[in-house]
Amino acid sequence: MKDTGIVRTLDDLGRLTIPKEIRTAMAIPENGKLEIFVHGEMIVLKKYRPSSDAVLLEALQMVCDEVGKNPKIYIEKAREGGES
Repeated sequence: MKDTGIVRTLDDLGRLTIPKEIRTAMAIPENGKLEIFVHGEMIVLKKYRPSSDAVLLEALQMVCDEVGKNPKIYIEKAREGGES
């Protein structure tokens, strides 16, 4: 693991700011999501990449919100092999 030599202090709520140089180098956008892992005595941050199921469900939810439908109906029909 590369040592950056940067030290940050946690605020009263236990938060820290990831330096802009690191966010830019890692292509982490504003409001980007990170996964947090504990490995021994290390806290590891990793860019969050949702599973394809989660991406599909989010897209289905957005479409259903637009047309005023419940996505659960379509999910159940897909599981049953039926048509919408």
